[in-house]
Amino acid sequence: MRFTTKMFSKWQDRAALWLTFKFTRLWFSQWRPRVIVPVLRSDLFRRIFGIGGAGEPAAAQLLLQRMVVRCMRNPDIMLPLFRRVLRVCLTYNCNLSCKACYARGLAQEMGGDMTLENFGRVVEHCRLYGWRRLRFLGGEPTINPNFTDILDLSYRNGFEVAMPTNNLYSDEVARKFDPRFVRDVAINYSAYFNMDAAKKARFRKNLEYLRSNNIPFSFSYILEQSHGEEEMRTLYADLKEYLPLYIRVSLELPAFSDQNSAFVPSDVAESFFDRVYGMLQSCVKSYVPFFLYRPVPMCLFSPEQRRKLEKYSKFIFFSRCPLTYTSDSGYGMMLTVNPDLSTYPCASVFIKGPNFLTLKGSYAIHQYFGEKLHAPLCAPLTEACRSCGLHARFLDSVNRKDPLAPEVFDDKEMCQGGCINLRCHEAAGHMCHHQE
Repeated sequence: MRFTTKMFSKWQDRAALWLTFKFTRLWFSQWRPRVIVPVLRSDLFRRIFGIGGAGEPAAAQLLLQRMVVRCMRNPDIMLPLFRRVLRVCLTYNCNLSCKACYARGLAQEMGGDMTLENFGRVVEHCRLYGWRRLRFLGGEPTINPNFTDILDLSYRNGFEVAMPTNNLYSDEVARKFDPRFVRDVAINYSAYFNMDAAKKARFRKNLEYLRSNNIPFSFSYILEQSHGEEEMRTLYADLKEYLPLYIRVSLELPAFSDQNSAFVPSDVAESFFDRVYGMLQSCVKSYVPFFLYRPVPMCLFSPEQRRKLEKYSKFIFFSRCPLTYTSDSGYGMMLTVNPDLSTYPCASVFIKGPNFLTLKGSYAIHQYFGEKLHAPLCAPLTEACRSCGLHARFLDSVNRKDPLAPEVFDDKEMCQGGCINLRCHEAAGHMCHHQE
């Protein structure tokens, strides 16, 4: 068999992916705070690799950003992982009331917490149909009265677990976090600015506990207009001090109750790039990988701005959601189980689906939600979307006759116009949370 340039390129890509994957496994291990970061921050390492332009991150910092984000956000790794993760909302109640919470109003709609009995049924269904990781959602998942029992049941059945949290849980809950199973405690850092002094003290005590006990944790941050320079200085200081696995950043989404104002690109385009680029540089200089975790409309960036972002990583942001990846499991990759065992296609896409236990695997999920999602997926976010070539290419992708045809998930010449949540409100003509 002749060894062609194309074969070499394919081998090279696989080798690069393997190496970055192995390095990222180290990044998520106990060696990161003990060995990797001290070496990266050492004077010797900085002398060898500390070349950077004026005000720009050094070469070593840029390399770390590219490697870790490539592995976490490369579709070749990200999409298979999504297919193994089930999002389980344990409660829509919360011990805070954050302005930027997309779940506002869902506690009244759903009512109650997931019972331990129902969670046991969810676990059995997961074992039967191939989910291997559980991501607990809320509200605040840790305030479910059965939370520690839910963790025990997850561990006994061999499930990895992850969860977003406002980091105000009790000592009893903290002691239940087992680093053999807990893969990511995603701390909602934006919530910190809505806390009183007592809650801030609890937040920091729990942060210290996670660090001291090698529990993997990350930061999540919502770009709210209300956060000023003092808040950002606090965030950057904590990034440098606590060194989370990464920080993921998102625009604010409208809430289920429509209490938040709906986003349109013209509202934020002028300041969006400057805020994102400033955060990106500060995070990279602290050796904390940075990315945008919800899709953004491409019109938020000029070609020059896009090149600046992709210098750090081509996976800093996507212009489409995994729900739009039309495969036989595409619409199941973000599936969320509600406390009453009803389902949403995604935690922030309020199209209510059937009882989780009636969905027999990923293909059944795809069949049910494929039809329900088609209208909001294809709806233009603004009038400008109707004449946009990037949006036209996206429509061609989701409307084609062969949904299993190959496609490139991170193709930024396609644009869905931001998160599907933005079309799930009266202003966009789709009251998705009234569909059943």
